[in-house]
Amino acid sequence: MASKKDKKYKILLVDDDKFISDMYALKFSNAGHELVVANSVADALNLLKEGNDYDAIATDLIMPGKDGFDFLQEAGKKGLLGDSVIIVLSNQDSKDVKDKFKALGAKEHIVKAHAMPNEVLSIIECTIDKYKNNKSDLVCNNIV
Repeated sequence: MASKKDKKYKILLVDDDKFISDMYALKFSNAGHELVVANSVADALNLLKEGNDYDAIATDLIMPGKDGFDFLQEAGKKGLLGDSVIIVLSNQDSKDVKDKFKALGAKEHIVKAHAMPNEVLSIIECTIDKYKNNKSDLVCNNIV
């Protein structure tokens, strides 16, 4: 069985903040993963329509124009999410917000303000492993 370091994932990051997306692109690339960045919901939907397959899709919620909820709803209705593990990467963390994105298929939530980039990387790797490899006993997010 391959070690965690041997597992390479393809991840779509949907976030309008160029600084954040550049930071994560470097972090994930250095870990050997392919991180594709979409700076808007329209860009993300176009990438998915092109038939790109991702192990995970990490999306911010608050973006200009269409937001992360719009993205998940539209991509889900069009069957574009495939078997990608959906992860919300946002500072929004009220119960109502969590209930809404869970109803749209999100498996994990990372609060940006509470997670260092290396923690985001570890949580995303763990979440992919948990849901893609049926390791339901894994606890991926210990960040309060």
